[in-house]
Amino acid sequence: MGMLVFGDQKFIDEFLQQPSLAIPVQGIAHDMITAANMLKTYDDAREIIIGFRNGRDFALESADLYRSKRFFLIMDREDITSVVYKAAMSRGVRVVERAVAGEAISAELGSPMGPAHERRPVDPAVAANIEQSMISKQTRPLKSHTLAITGIKGGTGKTATAVSLAAYVADWTRKSKVDYKVCLVDCDAEGARSAGIWLGIANAPQSLSVWASLDREPSWMEIEQLLIRHEKTGLYVLPGPQSFRDAFNTELTEILAERIVNALRWHFDLVVLDLGAFVKNQTAIRAMQISSKVFIVIEPTLTVLRLLEEMAKENILGELKADLSRVKLVLNMVEGCPFSQRDIERSFGIPVAVSLSLDRTVKKVENSGICIPPTLAFPNSAYSHGIAALARTATDNEMLPIHKCTPWAKLNNMKDNLFLKLKRA
Repeated sequence: MGMLVFGDQKFIDEFLQQPSLAIPVQGIAHDMITAANMLKTYDDAREIIIGFRNGRDFALESADLYRSKRFFLIMDREDITSVVYKAAMSRGVRVVERAVAGEAISAELGSPMGPAHERRPVDPAVAANIEQSMISKQTRPLKSHTLAITGIKGGTGKTATAVSLAAYVADWTRKSKVDYKVCLVDCDAEGARSAGIWLGIANAPQSLSVWASLDREPSWMEIEQLLIRHEKTGLYVLPGPQSFRDAFNTELTEILAERIVNALRWHFDLVVLDLGAFVKNQTAIRAMQISSKVFIVIEPTLTVLRLLEEMAKENILGELKADLSRVKLVLNMVEGCPFSQRDIERSFGIPVAVSLSLDRTVKKVENSGICIPPTLAFPNSAYSHGIAALARTATDNEMLPIHKCTPWAKLNNMKDNLFLKLKRA
């Protein structure tokens, strides 16, 4: 007799820290597709621990299908209602509060299961239908990705784009109760802390220099100590150097960048890398090579477009040895650009993911002293609309909502664009 444990990495690590588990753990799973397959494979596993944040339906349907197993459903206190409790009890599922899950389950493991688990096995045809329904329902709504946000020069808004994108996805998944963890990594080791400033993270106690001092790959417990969690969105942040002195003493090498990305991939579904300009930057180039998607943020001015033209002629992107099909442009601050998106795509052979409008809301947030991404401060602005479109492209997901501007917001955006044009003139 054995036990299967399902949930995110944090839950599994905490649960396995229990000093006395009465029966051995036969397997673990971090997503419901793998969990469904393990339930079918491990016939002798009798104790099933389900710690997914949205695992209620999965637990109830699994208990209907595998009647000889005992299921423990881990839920937050505010989500445990009388309706949920009655539905679980009728199927022999134990509902356990997340805060005391380890102690409560450890005390009950190995005890007699009771009459609820002595029901007649379900008919094979019915079982096949239930299993297919479970798989179709629990297909992950968002795929796992590593995104590299970079540029060909500084000052193009790549950090604001990286922070806004990561915060938007993290905030949406948190509000939608989707088990999807997002981590932002500040790989621009210049000591500016701009990513942290956008999120209100100042003078963080840990930075990349701490990771560089480790002589082995860290566990989740150690990684969690190196990260800072943004409470408003649920976004995890690995801050960069916290001062220019720290930046001078921290050598963010290609090897260190690859170690960090490979470690975070085990624990996070979306890893967003805020990189420096990749020209003559071997660390940024290596991060681009190991990322699933690369977004080059540019301001489509005549000067920048000439730089991009020189890059295309010299085949600099081809020399990076990165998959060019994964590279896209993000046009930032497009107001006043004399070229259309289609003209830029045809000229340089790089598809444009999205065009971002720099309305006054971005500058308003930046100059207000309030440390919050623009997409949270002004969710109906033109800039937030562009970030939402970028998130859909970055995660290959059509479920992410499109924030449509209200008539009043559109009027403000028109005023903003006129204001910026007059200012530039």
